[in-house]
Amino acid sequence: MVFELSPAQAKVYEFIKAFMKVHKFAPTYNEICEGLQFKSRASAFKHVQKLRAMGLITLREKSVRGIRVK
Repeated sequence: MVFELSPAQAKVYEFIKAFMKVHKFAPTYNEICEGLQFKSRASAFKHVQKLRAMGLITLREKSVRGIRVK
């Protein structure tokens, strides 16, 4: 299945992958906000949830660093 990401979703997805490659663990919502200069954690949350709905990532519940790239 092919998804067309918005520019913001693509930035979040690429940021997550790059962060995980460097640090070997997932970023928090705060780190996504800082890295992409979002003003609100809600923006990061919204984009991460959309990526999850598209099946590009999975989220572990009750885990601060629970993002996993498929």
